[in-house]
Amino acid sequence: MKILILSVIAFFYSNEKLVGLWKSIDNKSIKYLNIQSNGFLLEIKDNSTSRFNYKEKDNFLQIEMENGNMKEESFFISGDTLIIQSISNGIVKKNKFIKESLVL
Repeated sequence: MKILILSVIAFFYSNEKLVGLWKSIDNKSIKYLNIQSNGFLLEIKDNSTSRFNYKEKDNFLQIEMENGNMKEESFFISGDTLIIQSISNGIVKKNKFIKESLVL
């Protein structure tokens, strides 16, 4: 019973660390990711916004693309930096994001 309770707490804690607004560190093209706890991921780039459904599982994001295909990317959080890794044509690409605060 204790293991189940600890697993549930760990799941919600890790999910809460991922949820929020993230700004890319890339100098070439700034984009934002708004990762929501309801399973939606908003990508904001160059005055356009795309919405995707996602699931988090074992440090992987399973993202449903606009054409219905699924894309899986690994991620980890180091301090206040989110690092998302993907493989394209045999090359590992790391995208780094910094957590942003919303001021209303």
